[in-house]
This record gives sequence, C-alpha cells and structure tokens, in this order.
Amino acid sequence: GAHSVMIVTSDFHTRRALSIAHKVQPHYAWTAAATDNGLLSTPKWWTRRFIVKDVFQEWQKLAWWELVERHRY
Repeated sequence: GAHSVMIVTSDFHTRRALSIAHKVQPHYAWTAAATDNGLLSTPKWWTRRFIVKDVFQEWQKLAWWELVERHRY
C-alpha cells in the first residue's frame, strides 16, 4: 500500500533517477535524496579531471535518457 518512494543516490544521479522513476512508475509520489560525496562541493572541482569526467558522463547519460530512452516507454 505504499504511495510514495524515496530514491537515495549520489548528487550526480538524482535528476536522471527521478525522471526514470516518474516515467516507469508514474503512480507513486517520487522524491530523491542525494548522498553528499563532497565532490561537487570541492573548491574548484572543475579543475579535477576525475570529477569533470564523472560530471560529463552523467550529462551524456541524462541527454541520452531525455532524447532517446524516455520515448521508448
């Protein structure tokens, strides 16, 4: 009898995770909580290659979801 669901994920993935959840299971009230891995709060995070790589990869996944995958469901 659940009516709401919380997704707990990293701050990189919350937007895409919520979008997918809403699309796949629209009858639930979805919320997301981001774990604080501290990467995006690192001073000058954009100068750290591994952080920029993760951010760029998540942007790619989000773009693919929005442009292609979302319309398959």
